[in-house]
Amino acid sequence: MLTHRPVADDKTRVLLMLRRRRAGSAPRAARELHEALVCRARELGARTEP
Repeated sequence: MLTHRPVADDKTRVLLMLRRRRAGSAPRAARELHEALVCRARELGARTEP
């Protein structure tokens, strides 16, 4: 499920968590979404590891 809301200004802090299955292979779309989000977070200087 994806949820969104308008961001009032560029100082708003956003926390995004993506949960993945423990067993088995995730669908290709889910893997690609995860890869894109992690890549973007790294570009923005976010912490991507727990």
